[in-house]
Amino acid sequence: MTKSPELKQLIADRIRAEGAITFRDYMAMALYTPGLGYYTRGNNPIGRAGDFYTSPTSTPLFGKMLARWLGERFREMGGDVCTIVEMGAARGVLARDIKAALRDELPAGRNDIDYRQIDYGDALPAVDNACIISNELIDAFPVHRVKMAAGELREIYVDLDGDRFTEITRPPSTARLPAYFNDLDVSLSDGFTTEINLAAIDWVRTITDNLARGYVLTIDYGYESPELYAPYRSGGTLMGYHRHSYSTDPYANIGTQDLTSHVNFSALMKYGDDAGLRTISFATQSDFLSGLGGQEMLAELQKRSISDVAALKDYLAVKGLLMADGMGGVFKVLVQEKTRASADGRTYSE
Repeated sequence: MTKSPELKQLIADRIRAEGAITFRDYMAMALYTPGLGYYTRGNNPIGRAGDFYTSPTSTPLFGKMLARWLGERFREMGGDVCTIVEMGAARGVLARDIKAALRDELPAGRNDIDYRQIDYGDALPAVDNACIISNELIDAFPVHRVKMAAGELREIYVDLDGDRFTEITRPPSTARLPAYFNDLDVSLSDGFTTEINLAAIDWVRTITDNLARGYVLTIDYGYESPELYAPYRSGGTLMGYHRHSYSTDPYANIGTQDLTSHVNFSALMKYGDDAGLRTISFATQSDFLSGLGGQEMLAELQKRSISDVAALKDYLAVKGLLMADGMGGVFKVLVQEKTRASADGRTYSE
């Protein structure tokens, strides 16, 4: 049973009481209102019966390849315990697959794995010698929407016309919005509408504050600034997903429709570097997984698929993860590192 009408009424009541709210606040309510929001209402949005697929749910071999990367990082860092923090762990599918494969990737005698699953909004614990990973998390953070008009940056607010949601523009609700474009050296033409994910910046800073030493692996769909703010994206990247169909109306199916926007990886790298996270690599998912033996795995599965139905299923799933014109190209992988400062001010990661 849909809870959309109840949530719509809740949002409308807030606007009637407070006046127009930022789109960021609207999106936060639509996705995360306890018991009513898209991610909090208790239904499972992933899979054939849901609204979208993810890489971990397509095949356990995705987790196996990430386990290989994690094993390499823990061999580099040493230590007695392998601490992994997965942000936005959802149903725990990726955690299950990584833990099942990781023990085979670690040196003999080192199999103490501390795997922590952190949901959106939960506090990040202080960790050391750790790897913090996320898959399709940042795209679901509530975003501010802005529009350039007559040379000035305006923010989009959500208002009411009777019982219908409407959009109006006002001056930015926070100075962080214009500062964002200044920091990234981005200029928008008049009429350009886009999103600013301030929560992603706060997320990067929180990770840096709580990670003494280790790596951050971020997998999501998005671009660097020049491509994200190219003229042909003048309408922004905000999308809705409902029953495996795209929607450009963020006010439809409230509470039963996912809302998402593309990640600006330039922002993650810029603000991460400012906070103390050094960018190690940025690549397409195809290139990243290929570097972990993805192509060899695909070739072996293709051989086995001739007589093995299960292998054929995995072959098709892994092929989808690696295809440059599919998920392999759409999804990007950012690897960042946090080092400790030594007594003389230099940094080290050994």
